[in-house]
Amino acid sequence: MSRQGMKVYKILNASPGIEDWGTPQWHLILALFFSYASSFLCIIKGVKSVGKVVYVTALGPFVLLVVILIRSLFLEGSTDGIIMYLKPDLSKLLSYQIWLEAAMQVFYSLGPVWGGVTTIASYHKFRGNILKNTMIIVAVHTFSNCLCGLVVFSILGFLAHEAGLSITEVAESGPGLVFLVYPEFLTRLPLPQIWAVIFFSMLFMVGLDSQSSASCYFL
Repeated sequence: MSRQGMKVYKILNASPGIEDWGTPQWHLILALFFSYASSFLCIIKGVKSVGKVVYVTALGPFVLLVVILIRSLFLEGSTDGIIMYLKPDLSKLLSYQIWLEAAMQVFYSLGPVWGGVTTIASYHKFRGNILKNTMIIVAVHTFSNCLCGLVVFSILGFLAHEAGLSITEVAESGPGLVFLVYPEFLTRLPLPQIWAVIFFSMLFMVGLDSQSSASCYFL
């Protein structure tokens, strides 16, 4: 296992494998209970309450992402990361793995044919313009992905500049990006506690939004 992978296991206090259950992590149990309770309150009145919650959980992350992006642009090396992000390597298009990862990202983040999406769509007007709504959703989805990419690579550019490494060496996918790279970036900002609250509030709202939509399937 890589050094970064070992850090992730240590931070998450994960067991070596499924055969080793380990001991209960009470802080994770309380966090899980809080997440379920929040989801319950969001869907307690069905689609009506979900529709009101979405105004906050869907728009809030965009505002917080813009705030983090603006702050990161004032850091040295951030422009190098953005240039790398906006300057594609077209030779990578010959790799089927790139297309596979892209398809997985689209299906995961856009959520087509998910039960929750289908359930919410059933409340749409019978003669509504579904084509227009679909185009809006895809456009917003594309914009959000581009915005997230700018935020991620601006931060990676800064961290690479600080460490004297290339951006590819600093880049980390999966939980390592959220639990290692971002927290390390936040600790180097003035008033890191405030930025940590902003960042993890954004993650909570994104997760709550996805969970509430999925829960609508059972309404």
